[in-house]
Amino acid sequence: MRLPIPALALAIALVPPVQAQPIPAGSFQDLDALDRQVADATGGRAEPIDRRLRLKACTQPISITADGYAPSVRCGVDGWRIALRVSQAAQINAPLAIRRGDEVTVTIEGQGFDITGSGIALDDGREGGTVRVKTSTTGTPVTVRVTGPGTASLKG
Repeated sequence: MRLPIPALALAIALVPPVQAQPIPAGSFQDLDALDRQVADATGGRAEPIDRRLRLKACTQPISITADGYAPSVRCGVDGWRIALRVSQAAQINAPLAIRRGDEVTVTIEGQGFDITGSGIALDDGREGGTVRVKTSTTGTPVTVRVTGPGTASLKG
């Protein structure tokens, strides 16, 4: 049945508005407290967490991974994980971990496998940044994330 537009507008106007339910305190993770924990764990390298996120309050201790190429925060019990951005100031002030021409150990990580190979860096790079590496197997440059001095990773 098709209603004429005025009748449709009247029908919509008669529908009672839905009342917004208040959000119970403590149902979302306190992002300010989480930022403080991240700053302590990463030495201030990570940027603040995006305030638009509404993460379920974690009922267990939070896991913060500060090593490797990018810091991350995880609440395994409640099923959320966020990757954090490394601040540009931290990247600029960090010493070079890879220099152009260095031999680089590259680890390719995927679900259920890790492959390690080597290559030559085509760029300078700091930990957390990216560099191009010419691999010994294909000779084609690959962009990888610097994980430490002379090491880089590519996640598949």
